[in-house]
Amino acid sequence: MFLIRPLRCFLVILLVSFSGFSCINDHEIPVKVPAKIKTVEMIFAFPSTFKLQFEDLGNIPVTEYGILLSKGISGFLTPIPTFADEVFIFTSPVDLSVKSQVYVTSTSYADVNYRAYAKLEDGTIVYGEVLKYRFQPG
Repeated sequence: MFLIRPLRCFLVILLVSFSGFSCINDHEIPVKVPAKIKTVEMIFAFPSTFKLQFEDLGNIPVTEYGILLSKGISGFLTPIPTFADEVFIFTSPVDLSVKSQVYVTSTSYADVNYRAYAKLEDGTIVYGEVLKYRFQPG
């Protein structure tokens, strides 16, 4: 009887030890890495061309990407464009090349604040830096 109790304790400790090691190896949680996007200087004309580039695609799929823009007259623009401003969605496949798309609008504008964005599958939104174009009369 005195031998059974220490043996039982040893077996419990042994089982707990092995089960702890197997959990560590079997259930590694992958690190989520979001994409990184860069706003590239636009080409101002009628129509204008906006550009952006993914610097890193990460490991969370991109579901939508494009440009957010605030346009009008300098001093009356939203300084940091949001989805409440204008959204210009790009249609080309996601990769690391520079993306450009012609922006056709029915309204004219002289000045614009704009930045690239990407919506990711997990609901995250990543942004590029805000760039500004100011019309300079000749």
